[in-house]
Amino acid sequence: MEREIIKDFYYGGDSSFSFYLLKGKKNILVDSATLNRTEKLKDFLEKNLKEGENLDYVLLTHSHYDHCGGIPMLKVLFPKIEVWASERAASIFSKKKARAFIKEMNRAEAGKEFKHDNYETLKVDKILKEGDSISNGNFEFTILETPGHTKCSISFHDKEKKILFPGDAVGIFEKNGKIKPLFFSSYSTYIKSLKRLSELEVNILALPHNKAVEGKKAKKFLKKSYEKTVETGEKIKELLLEGDNEDSIVKNFLLKIFKKEDAIDQPMETFMLNLYSLVRAVAKEI
Repeated sequence: MEREIIKDFYYGGDSSFSFYLLKGKKNILVDSATLNRTEKLKDFLEKNLKEGENLDYVLLTHSHYDHCGGIPMLKVLFPKIEVWASERAASIFSKKKARAFIKEMNRAEAGKEFKHDNYETLKVDKILKEGDSISNGNFEFTILETPGHTKCSISFHDKEKKILFPGDAVGIFEKNGKIKPLFFSSYSTYIKSLKRLSELEVNILALPHNKAVEGKKAKKFLKKSYEKTVETGEKIKELLLEGDNEDSIVKNFLLKIFKKEDAIDQPMETFMLNLYSLVRAVAKEI
């Protein structure tokens, strides 16, 4: 799957996680996957960084364990690397319990001992907020605050090259090709963020899981994601108003359309928690 999408923009990964390297005067990685993919990430960087080149920044779309899992390794390989993320993400990483949870989730997914799980090193070096810009000479991104998946979610948009890094703010491609919405913190806010991102000029949709979507398929994905989000959210709302409880909705609705075998690699605990989060996000707004 590894390739150069356009000049100086490198992609790698597998059916669950994507790596994106943007080369220029400063070399940038967007998100860092999970602990058990650190060797894959290391190989990806070694192939695409010349001898003596550094990785300067890792930009985080949000604070979830499967986006910041590789940071301890990156700090060992590139001691001067800086982590850039939202203020809310920085606040989360500053909490000992949050770092412990991130470590626990990464180790649970790994299923065995991996090096570079010192999540005490997890901190944000630079706060990114709405309207900020990032340039490395070859790419220039505007920061968009896009909450709804999490309260700390941000996206990166290169208007000239029409590249969008949305994090999980636009949902996810399951392994079977279906789109799964991810409105974990707020259903209505997620829809608002998704609508905003759908209105951007996008030719490369750099999804953090599974694949990058290019050309006309990028806008098509955003449109379908919006439709699937509303369809799923409104059905959950309907069931709640009919008196169904969250256990029933997860078992009799969500588990029938979103199956564990189709999901990205994750512990069963995380998979189920995510389904319950969909119900709870809608329930809060009724």
